[in-house]
Amino acid sequence: MQQDFQHFVNHSGISNEENDPLNGHLFNLKDAKWRNMRIKLTPTFTSGKMKMMFQTLADCTIGLKDVMDDSATHQKPVDIKDILGRFTTDIIGSVAFGLECNTIKNPDALFRKYATNPDIQDKLRDEINTVLAKHNDELTYEGMMEMTYMEQVLHETLREYPPLPLLTRTCTKDYTIPNTSIRIKKGVEVGIPVIAIHTDPEYYPDPMRFDPERFSEENKKMRHTFTWIPFGEGPRLCIGLRFGMLQSKVGLTTLLKNYKIKVSKMTKVPLQFDKSVSCDLTTIATTILDCISENEINILELEPPTLSPTISLDDVKKVLLGLITFGEQFQEFRKKFKCRGYKHGGVYVILLGTYISIDPEIIFHKNAFNISLTI
Repeated sequence: MQQDFQHFVNHSGISNEENDPLNGHLFNLKDAKWRNMRIKLTPTFTSGKMKMMFQTLADCTIGLKDVMDDSATHQKPVDIKDILGRFTTDIIGSVAFGLECNTIKNPDALFRKYATNPDIQDKLRDEINTVLAKHNDELTYEGMMEMTYMEQVLHETLREYPPLPLLTRTCTKDYTIPNTSIRIKKGVEVGIPVIAIHTDPEYYPDPMRFDPERFSEENKKMRHTFTWIPFGEGPRLCIGLRFGMLQSKVGLTTLLKNYKIKVSKMTKVPLQFDKSVSCDLTTIATTILDCISENEINILELEPPTLSPTISLDDVKKVLLGLITFGEQFQEFRKKFKCRGYKHGGVYVILLGTYISIDPEIIFHKNAFNISLTI
């Protein structure tokens, strides 16, 4: 993940920070702009800085508890997605800008799993109570670091529901995968089907079963490191990963210490995602023009019989119509390639050649990619 980063520095996708300044964030920045911004932001998330932020973060749980107390007293179902969204807004406003937003009092996947798995919820609550008892029943940074089972629960949740099911990069200069004759040409997209790897029975038996024990130290040693990559790895590893995990622990501790989470009659089980995508005609036209403006369509130079790339306009149409997500589409691609015994695959998305890595060892050992969700 380090050696050949220079070939895959930039995330894929089109953004124009001149027309929309909010698009000029760390995830979209490229080349020198990304490096400079990353250097500036990295010191913000050291352990020392996070300890300094912790009390402000903990103070935000007061409003969270007040809202939950009101719902519990009046026996009202809660929209946990809305509540946790406001809780997150309060934390960002307080920690980043010094504002008292209080959106928690003024107007998902995680809690559905806990509500439908009461045994896991009880075990997690026991750990919370045990750790808090050692810290005078107060939220402390050190206490959060001691909650190992909570860490397992969060990892299992992110396995099943990664922030981005598909991570993509653009090859910035021709690259030959070591020990093969497979050549990825400049301009070719590189797709890592995260959700497909996270739900592969080879690495996670019975993958749709929620089981935090998958992430015990003993079980983690039995799997390849890159079978769990919800935040990527390498130089573009999510810069806010540790802070996000800390925030999740604080919120979970506050809720599970004081309440039992149950599934509302209005809750759909299993969780169903909105598969619609929002694409305006300008975005679609720009993407197509970008693809066809090249003198030659970018393709993969592959050694037979690995793959013959195929055009998948019908598949893209399914995504645009909201029948499936891009993550699900690439999950299907990976399944097909893996069933044929391939470690590499290639497809066209509209006119854009895309390389798909099938084997985690290719992502890691071959030093081919540095993929991440970066905030």
